[in-house]
Amino acid sequence: MDNQQNNLLHECAEYFRRKKGFERSFMLIRQKMESFGKTSGKVILNNVSLEERLALQSFLAKNFKEDSISFSLKTFEEALSETKFTGITLKELIEEYFNESIVSNKDKKIKISKLKSEIRNNIQNNINRDFGTDNPLSIMIGEMSDKEFNTLVQTCYGKSYNTTKDNESKIINIVLKSISPIGKVFEILDNLGDSTVRLAVLAMKCTGDPHAFDRDRTEGKLLLKFLRNLDKDFYTEHKNHLSAEDILELYILHGIRPDDISSFTVLHGIRLYNGEESHPAYDSFIEKHEFYLTSLSNLSSITRAVPINKDVFVVENQMVFSQLCDACPNASIICTSGQIKTASLLVIDLLCKEDCNLYYNGDFDGEGLTIANRIIKRNSEKIHLWRISVEDYRKSVSSVELGEDRLKKLERIDNPELLETVKLISENKKAGYQEMLINDLIFDINNSTL
Repeated sequence: MDNQQNNLLHECAEYFRRKKGFERSFMLIRQKMESFGKTSGKVILNNVSLEERLALQSFLAKNFKEDSISFSLKTFEEALSETKFTGITLKELIEEYFNESIVSNKDKKIKISKLKSEIRNNIQNNINRDFGTDNPLSIMIGEMSDKEFNTLVQTCYGKSYNTTKDNESKIINIVLKSISPIGKVFEILDNLGDSTVRLAVLAMKCTGDPHAFDRDRTEGKLLLKFLRNLDKDFYTEHKNHLSAEDILELYILHGIRPDDISSFTVLHGIRLYNGEESHPAYDSFIEKHEFYLTSLSNLSSITRAVPINKDVFVVENQMVFSQLCDACPNASIICTSGQIKTASLLVIDLLCKEDCNLYYNGDFDGEGLTIANRIIKRNSEKIHLWRISVEDYRKSVSSVELGEDRLKKLERIDNPELLETVKLISENKKAGYQEMLINDLIFDINNSTL
């Protein structure tokens, strides 16, 4: 295009900019061009203003009476050719009007896809170079789908993941800064052996900031994401949501000590060992036939949990636990205090390494049977259901009706031994409670009939 045509195009664009009645029409014309990739399609204006009606009537030489006006892009271009701006295409006018090139949506997607692919390859190559191809971080990034990888980038970069050539290097640097500490974490964990490392110490070693892996920080969220993905069984069970206790369990599973005292368990008749020696503080409770509370922090140095009897009984209700301890002073009993805490799971795992059997009893509702379903999966050879049969439910059933949310939880239970009970609860829509079975529970413990 020569200078004369350039000047004419500039004059044409200025003319339409001054006429406010064309503003909305030009925006819709641009959208159609981007959608079709060419000068094609029809524009429809609804709720037309008087200014818009007069402008379009004059330019298109048509009389519009309705509240809605429609015209094709071809018609608009033909009208343009009959003015002094003849020779200027509608595409040239729209690009000059908005001062940007018209790129079809299809071409935009292709360009963005190419840029995102370049970003992914660059990040993958950097991680492979820094940590090796056998580092779990390298492997997991390589196995991510494009959707999963884009979500990772958004987590690091922010919700507005608008990829252009100008910000490509910025995105890469931000993502690498966020995920590189995770590669260092896996290197440290790989060399731990049977040892553990505190979360704050791990953060300090990997980032220089002891709070970097706090749960509200980007690096902390990424650490949980990659740790969860590292263990397929854990991921399958917790792929949708991680509770506070799930997070603690995940840390412990990988040898990370979260410095937490909010997770606790209550024990009766169970000795805790630190190395070869039993812990004297807990021994004194056993001698007095008293139960004791111990936190996840207390348990960090415990190497063994040994029951004073071969059978260990696990209940969720604190009042039931207290009554069982009073009635059975020589029994080994654990109280999970409702939703099972990581501290309880840690003790249960230690007990499973000993020559003993564990028996779990809980309430007959979505929460109680979910715990039963979960706890059995930890070690089906050592952990058994206790008084959770159809007959036991009938004995314990109450007048408390279960809402849809609580009944929905029953649908996720897959232990074959629980399915018949689950079916009956779903039909009755009523909860059953441990308190109604206390005499049976006491009888079982004192007579070792299990």
